[in-house]
Amino acid sequence: MGQPSLPSKIWPTTVNPPAIDPPLAQDSNFRPDQPSYRAYLDSQARGAQAHLLQSLLLGQVGTWVYVDPTSPTLVSGQCVCMASSSSRSVTLAVAAALTLAGSVLGIVDVGASPGTWAHVTMVGFLAPSVTGLPTSGNALYACVNTSTGGIQTKSSLASTDYPVGTVDAVGNLTLRLQLAVAGGGGPPSAPHTVTGGTSYTMNSGDLWIKAQGNSTITLPSAPSPGVAYEYVITWIAGGTDASGITLQGNSYQISAPTNPYSFATSQLWMGGAGSSTRYRWDGIQMIST
Repeated sequence: MGQPSLPSKIWPTTVNPPAIDPPLAQDSNFRPDQPSYRAYLDSQARGAQAHLLQSLLLGQVGTWVYVDPTSPTLVSGQCVCMASSSSRSVTLAVAAALTLAGSVLGIVDVGASPGTWAHVTMVGFLAPSVTGLPTSGNALYACVNTSTGGIQTKSSLASTDYPVGTVDAVGNLTLRLQLAVAGGGGPPSAPHTVTGGTSYTMNSGDLWIKAQGNSTITLPSAPSPGVAYEYVITWIAGGTDASGITLQGNSYQISAPTNPYSFATSQLWMGGAGSSTRYRWDGIQMIST
């Protein structure tokens, strides 16, 4: 067997996944005092150090992932999601892939070709040198560009967006990977205002409703199993404040936050004009949170 071969298998590489080195075979050819053995120990130690620095200790938490053979080549700053493959591989996070995967897995910081291994960051922050974002002029919220798989910034998020975090004044991205906004992820988009004496039927992308008294709000159609909509209703001055806000179902019953029984409509009083209540609707019951 002789001396172990370099480099250690723990060393990061896009060609092969990190692996445990084979047991040391101390046969008649083994010489612990040989420089090659010391070099092998150094390779193991430095490989482990490289993983710690790259994936844990410098503000980013990440991992190595296998790039699906059907994926385009991945470059730094692109988003990836699961490729819906039995090989547990990833692919570029464009619209079709995200529809199947449901969410973003991480942001590439070491690119790779199909059939090799890329490194992605999933928690922490990334500099503009990695994401490719400008160092000025960004909007606050970052989400996936579902046409390119890259990152784009917006002042508010739409119901079709997949949020990845927030961006500061100099382009640093703080990662907050979430479901699509319609599934309850992300910050509220611009609120929809319902004036007194009128009615409004919500859609799944509405996260914030501002309503005057004597208005009627109809909830969106029931979400898919396992999905819940979360939204905020703010009672604003105007209309007939004494009439409250009517919240009603859409071909189903809802539960009032102050009543354990289900019924078709719920009169919301909250705290009067200026008060807000956050609700969660899962298709079975609506509760205040």
